[in-house]
Amino acid sequence: MPDEILSILQANKMADLKRFLSNRQCLNTSNIYFTYLFYVVQMVGLLTTSVAQSYGLTNIVWLGIGLNSLATLIHTFEQTNNKLSKHMLDNILSIKNGTYVDEGILIDLDDDDKKGVPAALSLVPVPVPATLVPVPVPAPATLVPVLVPVPATLVPVPATLVPAVALLTP
Repeated sequence: MPDEILSILQANKMADLKRFLSNRQCLNTSNIYFTYLFYVVQMVGLLTTSVAQSYGLTNIVWLGIGLNSLATLIHTFEQTNNKLSKHMLDNILSIKNGTYVDEGILIDLDDDDKKGVPAALSLVPVPVPATLVPVPVPAPATLVPVLVPVPATLVPVPATLVPAVALLTP
């Protein structure tokens, strides 16, 4: 029995190792493209903004600003891929050193209880935000901030008053 468990764990480690290596190679390849794309889009955005500003073309200036925003988004994807790649490298090294512990997200499906919803998703608590409570008031009106009493059963906070903006007639 213990040999069977050890073989299952070894097979799991090998499957994880193959998956990590494959995903890391994909991330590194995409990062090469993201790096070049980032510099090209940033350069075009800066050039567009500079030329448009010198000729007083405000619409084209906004195009250049949009291109720079796109370059920032591409750079964010690149940095995210770098973090994921580093995490996978740490896992690969820990498998090599024999200290690997599978710390993946729990995604066991139990069709009877959860109707196909992953266990990790079903265990996440959903907080109810204490937001503004609308108060009906006849129009015409002006905006006046007021405090509206709210039953404690509706809002998961100990306070019984929640700030709200109500339309009140003058």
